[in-house]
Amino acid sequence: MSNFKFTFLLTALVLVLGGVTAANAQFGFATALKVHIPNEFVVENKVFPAGDYTIAPTENLADSSSLLILRGEKRSMVFDTISASSTEPSKTTRLIFDVVDGTNYLSQIWLQGEITGMEIPKSKFEKRLIAANKSMPQVVVPTSTDF
Repeated sequence: MSNFKFTFLLTALVLVLGGVTAANAQFGFATALKVHIPNEFVVENKVFPAGDYTIAPTENLADSSSLLILRGEKRSMVFDTISASSTEPSKTTRLIFDVVDGTNYLSQIWLQGEITGMEIPKSKFEKRLIAANKSMPQVVVPTSTDF
């Protein structure tokens, strides 16, 4: 009976570690995006000033692979993402901002060569603004990947 328990636990561990590795394949633990964002922007209803920022996975291995840390000189936060997909690999590493009623909302993060990106869920307030506006331009900000 104890052999069965050991085999079950070993199998469960392999599956969990395999899932974490696959989920983080697009944004490695040692990877950080460095970006200069020229305009004030919003993430999850929090306003950030223009400036230099890094975006990286959380440092705690127990955290979800969808959690990222945004760090700036004046403000930092942890935020959650959902998966976004494309039929073609991204040609560049970039951030995409939705411009709604003159405000830049961080919308997506894409890494060069990946067909899966990270999307920041829209807040209720942002959804209402989008519904009230007929057009929603996007701004693309290139980034650099450092280790």
